[in-house]
Amino acid sequence: MRIGAFWLQLEASGVQPTRPRGMGSMQYAGAPSSGGSARATFQGTSGMPVAASGRNVGLVMTTGNIVEVQAGGRVDVPVEILNQDRIVDHFTVQVRGLLNEWVTVPTKTLQLMPGDQGTIMVAFHPPRTSTSVAGRHSFVLSVTSREKHGEVASLTGWLQIAPFHGFKTDLQPKRVQRKGSVTLSVTNTGNAPGNYTISARDREDAVKFMLSQPEFAMGPGQTVRTLIQMEPKERPIIGVEKALPYEIEVRELEGGQESQVGELVAVPLIPYWALGLLTFLATACILIIGLALAAGLIIPPTAEATATVLAATDFVRATQNTLFTEEARVNVELTQFADVDATATNAAMTAIALGDDDRDGLSNVREAELNTNPQNPDTDGDTLTDGQEVNSLNTDPLDMDTDDDNLTDGREVELGTNPKNPDTDGDGLPDNVDPDPLDPFNPSLASQTPATPTPYPDSRAAADLAHVDAQPDAHRHARAALGERAGDV
Repeated sequence: MRIGAFWLQLEASGVQPTRPRGMGSMQYAGAPSSGGSARATFQGTSGMPVAASGRNVGLVMTTGNIVEVQAGGRVDVPVEILNQDRIVDHFTVQVRGLLNEWVTVPTKTLQLMPGDQGTIMVAFHPPRTSTSVAGRHSFVLSVTSREKHGEVASLTGWLQIAPFHGFKTDLQPKRVQRKGSVTLSVTNTGNAPGNYTISARDREDAVKFMLSQPEFAMGPGQTVRTLIQMEPKERPIIGVEKALPYEIEVRELEGGQESQVGELVAVPLIPYWALGLLTFLATACILIIGLALAAGLIIPPTAEATATVLAATDFVRATQNTLFTEEARVNVELTQFADVDATATNAAMTAIALGDDDRDGLSNVREAELNTNPQNPDTDGDTLTDGQEVNSLNTDPLDMDTDDDNLTDGREVELGTNPKNPDTDGDGLPDNVDPDPLDPFNPSLASQTPATPTPYPDSRAAADLAHVDAQPDAHRHARAALGERAGDV
């Protein structure tokens, strides 16, 4: 008899069960042996339901008992349970044989009435690390009954993890003097075995490489350290140290590559400091011999000895001249390189100095002289650019109110008043309180008692004095000072 996705068949004790008629492609997992739960015996399938029966319990993996998943991915597998008993029961599902981080099973029990069936979702999610080894991993899916206090049915399945490849490298040390060796570390970060090849090269083809292990294979999570020896193909006799950059490439045959770069320093046989020391020693020897001859400490040599000494002296001088010539040649080359670097540096500094970073009409150098901000076109915040104040208005770019009349320079430009004169129209009222700062004949002043006109040679002093007349007594000292200035004029 068929009940949903299950088949119920009565079999005599001890008789091997047979496939019921009409069961189609469903894999039958067998019946329980006497006295315990039944372990499924079947052939693995993917995409076809696989069933097992136990102690009055039916168990079905509707998608088959081979679960295919990508490392780092997730697959949810429905597991159907049929209560074939005559009592209400609570069931839980467990997965054994896999790491806990690979699978998630609901902790809540499934309550089923007699003859009812329910579904529990089991999630398989191996992480994308080298520990999730590619291939097939077996597991046991079991159902536990609360009423029967134990396992009542189980299925054997396989988790098929797809392979992925990856690796990382490290090179130590990065810099080698004269000749030496470096250690290249390669770690397989994939979940499948990998085959790797190593190659080394430099742009000038001036380095000789010796690889101890140009090809190798390793499993997931493993690390291989290989030694690479190197030395310059040609070593200069006299000169300065020369850096030879090189590159080491690691390639995986299944795909992917990674490079590490380093530097080999070629050191000359005779450095420049040795040339200077040799010159000093040769000169010292000649001086010592000369002093000894002058002091009579050395018996004058014969003609043959003199000729030998002269020949030796000539040889020393010739060697010294050769060394000086070589040193001069190298110094000229170094000076040329230094001149090129200095020219480039000066050009860059000149471009920066002559530039106008804030585009206010003043160069960076000019702003440094004025102590304004080369990154702010309006240093004092009066709505006028520093260039307008310096080049056109001749106002103070560091003071937002140059004439101290409580009107900003930008506001005075808008009103048409003079930002350098607190009383533009000369009517005795500052621009900030004058209702018409551009009209010297202010109607508001007509009602006031006119001041006795006094001729002042300096019109500005006269205007300032008239302004002081309108102020309280506290400002009389200002009038006295202005009167003295007018008299001086």
